[in-house]
Amino acid sequence: MKTKSKSEKCPSRKLITRNLLRNKKFARKGVLKRKTDIPEVETPKNLFEER
Repeated sequence: MKTKSKSEKCPSRKLITRNLLRNKKFARKGVLKRKTDIPEVETPKNLFEER
């Protein structure tokens, strides 16, 4: 019941947490730092090629 009430209070909470996790994952690999140099579409391919 607690989780249900929380989701009712702010339904966008899940999305926010998911985005934070995604940002953390990319920050570890240093994508956020070079985001200006490389377009978003090419970042995943480059990551896979490098590692």
